[in-house]
Amino acid sequence: TMQAVVLNDNLEATLKQLDLPTVNGPSTVLVRLSHAALNRRDYWMTKGQYPMIIPDTIIGSDGCGIVVDIGEEVDQSWLNKSIIINPNINWGNDEHHTSYEYTILGMPVDGTLAEYIVTDVNRIHEVPSHLTLEEASALPLAGLTAYRALFVKGGFKPGQRVLVTGIGSGVAQYVAQFASAAGGEVWVTSSSDKKIENTILRHNIEGGVKYTQNKWWKELSKRAGQFDLIVDGAGGDSIDAFGKIGKLGSKIVSYGATRGPPKVFPIYNIFLKQMELIGSTMGSDVDFENMINFIHRNRLVPVIDSVYDLDDIHLALDRMGKGKNFGKIVIRLPRSHPKL
Repeated sequence: TMQAVVLNDNLEATLKQLDLPTVNGPSTVLVRLSHAALNRRDYWMTKGQYPMIIPDTIIGSDGCGIVVDIGEEVDQSWLNKSIIINPNINWGNDEHHTSYEYTILGMPVDGTLAEYIVTDVNRIHEVPSHLTLEEASALPLAGLTAYRALFVKGGFKPGQRVLVTGIGSGVAQYVAQFASAAGGEVWVTSSSDKKIENTILRHNIEGGVKYTQNKWWKELSKRAGQFDLIVDGAGGDSIDAFGKIGKLGSKIVSYGATRGPPKVFPIYNIFLKQMELIGSTMGSDVDFENMINFIHRNRLVPVIDSVYDLDDIHLALDRMGKGKNFGKIVIRLPRSHPKL
């Protein structure tokens, strides 16, 4: 058997003993997971605020580990390799958007908060050589979302001035890190001075302001000027401010709405300044491969907030729910594994 975290009928994250999975098709692989990482979707599931929740499903979308068994059509070279899992399922054939069958590892399909997982060989990639498994486990969902939002939907170009909102979360961290590494002038917002200071130190960005202060955008535009690109995962009333601080022809990329819909929408600024408001969710399989290559080429290392044992999953989820984390929360899977 193996340990795994599932949602019970009350949507509580529960540690459970389950049967060990086995390769179930010629192109599948069995991965012994060493580390997983949390995303906001894992937390929202425990609050019943996520679609298609199925009790007794193993949660978790991010994971790294070692390939320990393979189907008959899988190349032998994958055995014993350290791999990272692409959490996309059924993206589809159009790079512009997902298919209607699209879903994400960890709900409704069993995910990575378990000692083992079976997945198709086309979902796995080698871990970048400069990263540990702990570091690599923090990449998949947030790194993919950030890469597509910044480069694919945002069309980022070196030298552009970029605003990344709500720094502290996994996705925002990656957007700031990627944009800085690619030659951008990066500014951030946060509710915490400490998170802004940490981002300046870690990612060599220009600076930031607290969005909790009155008319924060005035201070930001005074210090930074107007922006070529704004990448936002919060939504809420900040959307109105983006219309004020965006340049002529600038872009706003929205990948989430943790603060809900805006009460005021900057429709006049959007059309008068010929701005673009663009939605982005996750990323294609091509985006995932490009993201991994970008990480490898620039020798980037994910920001890890904290590491918890699987037994402490409730503490990890609580930290995420309170918004205390700066970077990704990683879960260390048990080290004592049965022999296959």
